[in-house]
Amino acid sequence: MLSTWLVLTAGPALAQSGFSKAPAFNLKLPDYYLDTRSYTFPSGLKVLLQRDTSGPQVTVATVIDGGASRDPSGKQGTARLAEYMWFQSRPEGKERVQDTLYTLGATYHASTYADHTAYLTVGPKDVLPQLLKLESQRLTDMHANSQDAFFAASKELIKQRSALVGGDALDLSLPHTYGMLYPEGHPYANIGPEAATIDAITLDEVKAFGEAQYTPENTTLMISGDIDLNQASSILFW
Repeated sequence: MLSTWLVLTAGPALAQSGFSKAPAFNLKLPDYYLDTRSYTFPSGLKVLLQRDTSGPQVTVATVIDGGASRDPSGKQGTARLAEYMWFQSRPEGKERVQDTLYTLGATYHASTYADHTAYLTVGPKDVLPQLLKLESQRLTDMHANSQDAFFAASKELIKQRSALVGGDALDLSLPHTYGMLYPEGHPYANIGPEAATIDAITLDEVKAFGEAQYTPENTTLMISGDIDLNQASSILFW
């Protein structure tokens, strides 16, 4: 009772005294401008360059116009396997792409969605030429020297993916959601279940999928970071 009485009697007085007012908040930000360039090559490849000197790194993001909705009928999981196997390929017959990225000090992430596949690589600014070389190799010989052992391991990873990531509810529900929203025969109705069909997919089928989908006209490449725009442009055209 006493505490309630204090609130009722003292509250208005404190408010009138200005005690409860928020302090003035003035935020001044320096001007921030990102210089950009864009190109569309005769092959259809779209490129966006953006200079951002806020940190000594470079980011290379690639979006492929094509994802799980383009999986062959009865072979759901082909697009995701194509994504996984890129990092296990050996474009020059030497080390895997995954190991090359580690050697360069780069981190990477990739995801396959219904209608696109996205790759994101972040590394020191000095390794931009090597990162762009890998981007070129993905478009010309995506699954070069891929080995059956890594293909079998990738299949198991995809089948156990939900358990490995903690059973993400959204990830688990998407195949069922698409199946209810889209009629039979619609590309989006073909999303999943991967675990039931993935064993039927061969490495040659994954390679054929990559050759058909990972083409310049289906690709948008974005390069951002502490880069010299002229130098980056020269590397691209080379």
